[in-house]
Parts: sequence; structure tokens; C-alpha cells
Amino acid sequence: MDAVYNNANITVMLLDNHIVAMTGGQNHPGTGITLRGEKTHKINYEDLCRAIGVQWVRTVDSYDLGAMYKGLREAIDFKGVSVLISDRPCVIDPVKIKGPALMVKAQNCTACQSCMNVGCPSISWSDEWFDGRHKVKIDPTTCIGCALCAQVCPSDSMVPVKV
Repeated sequence: MDAVYNNANITVMLLDNHIVAMTGGQNHPGTGITLRGEKTHKINYEDLCRAIGVQWVRTVDSYDLGAMYKGLREAIDFKGVSVLISDRPCVIDPVKIKGPALMVKAQNCTACQSCMNVGCPSISWSDEWFDGRHKVKIDPTTCIGCALCAQVCPSDSMVPVKV
């Protein structure tokens, strides 16, 4: 609010994981559920930002890296206050948004390590090597199917597990 009032040139990222994870998973005004578990109206963060005078507000899916990068570039380029809302439920939320688990096509993997930079606990080193570096593997039992690794993989090695 002060940034809008003072005509600041700033980009704010609101990371909405649909829960207050840092303190034990309580609901908050953006969830539409009270602390007693009763349904109530849900705060719309885009509307809230616009109500205090923010002109540039967008919501993107946190797992869509292309949309996230595009939104962040546009937000930073905007002169004035911009708000980019990163929207995706917490992975430890009881209601999981889960895609199909992924696996690595080892023959395609160039051991570039791009997927390791995602920081996913399901990705680890395999026993296979390419140019002196470990290839990777994905544990399908812990993979939530977010596909972030597939979005950063330059060799299209990450594919859904065929059931």
C-alpha cells in the first residue's frame, strides 16, 4: 500500500501456497475456510491488490516455468508497482494436485544437471555416466508429477511413467 501511495517502482511476488505452512498448515483468508474449519468467503488477492491501487497484477501457476518467467519479466518491466501472484497448493497439503510420475529416458540423458538444480527430492544420481558426469533417475513413488524437471531438461529425457 505504501509503495503504491509513494509511486514506487517495485515488483512484489506473492507466493500463495493455499496454506500457512510455516506454522503448521493453518488456513488463511485466501483459503475460504476459517480456523474452525467452516466455509467462508475467500479473499481474492488480485482484487485486493487492485483495491489498493496496483495497476499491474497477474496470477500464474508456479509449476508453469514459461508463464512464471514471462510474468516476472513483464512485472519487472512495468513502471510502478507490479504484483505477480505465484499460485499452487503446498505439496504437503492434504489435498494434492498430482500429475503422473515422471521417469528418465536414460538413453537421452546428457547428464547436464539442469534437473538437479530444481532441487526435487525425487531426483538423484543414477549409476550411469555420460561425459564423466552422473546421469539422473527419478523415484516414481515420491514424484508428484509437477513436471518442473521436464521443463528444464534440454534433452527431453523426462517423460511420464507408463502404467
